[in-house]
Amino acid sequence: MNAELKPDYKTVIERHFDDQFKDTTMFFLYKDKQFLKRGDYAGFARHRLKVVRKAFIGGVCFFLLFMFAGGSYFLQYTAGTGSAAVQLTVSALNFILGIGTLFYSTKEYYTIKSSMSLLLKLIKEEKKKQDEPIRVLEPN
Repeated sequence: MNAELKPDYKTVIERHFDDQFKDTTMFFLYKDKQFLKRGDYAGFARHRLKVVRKAFIGGVCFFLLFMFAGGSYFLQYTAGTGSAAVQLTVSALNFILGIGTLFYSTKEYYTIKSSMSLLLKLIKEEKKKQDEPIRVLEPN
């Protein structure tokens, strides 16, 4: 990478992080820190997109698990086997946890996905500006 490009990328990413990541619980792993240390912000954004996609799939799986468990306890409640109050309470908690997990994982996914997509677009446009030749207008 060209040495004079790095300050522009650095200011772009600093502004981007300040604007976009105020409300997220995003934390950086070792691999993320290595991307940032090298100045590979586009690689960092692509890596975060992969990580958040996997986390979202995990969140959907937990949602399905909680819904299945809640449904099972609710069916046991309607069948009248065992303690009705316990089964209804556990069923309601599973439904609440499932819906909460789905909302949280969806919020995090779309927040980080939109931020990283915007960062990639900013880097692409910044690079395009840097690579654009300077045109000199000649007087008529």
